[in-house]
Amino acid sequence: MKKKIIIGTIGMGLLLATIGIYYLTNLAKKTTSQKEISNQPIKIVNAEEVVYAPDHYKGFLGVEGKVIKVDESKSIFFLLGCEDACATTAMPVKYNGQMPKEERWIIVYGELGKQEDGRYIFLGKEVKTK
Repeated sequence: MKKKIIIGTIGMGLLLATIGIYYLTNLAKKTTSQKEISNQPIKIVNAEEVVYAPDHYKGFLGVEGKVIKVDESKSIFFLLGCEDACATTAMPVKYNGQMPKEERWIIVYGELGKQEDGRYIFLGKEVKTK
């Protein structure tokens, strides 16, 4: 009987420790995201600026522009540009949320990433319609 109580106590302790570690890990991730969004001023720049000088933009930022094209086949990419004159300088955006509609002006928040082939892609976390 004593053995069953000891084994049960150890099992409950391990279970509680696992839940605690999971909770703390997720709390740390949420806290980081909230700091990026609420505690720091977020720089908002035009898509054209990012396309022409991607090395100048590090960290979390907002990029504003017009949705030029949504990749229907993959449903996680869209192109962000500015007015019609700069449609050739569109910035690819990878976004796992609901895709914005074409021709809409938006601000997408996230970070600029570099692909294996050396090209830049914006990793969107949140999209807001202007």
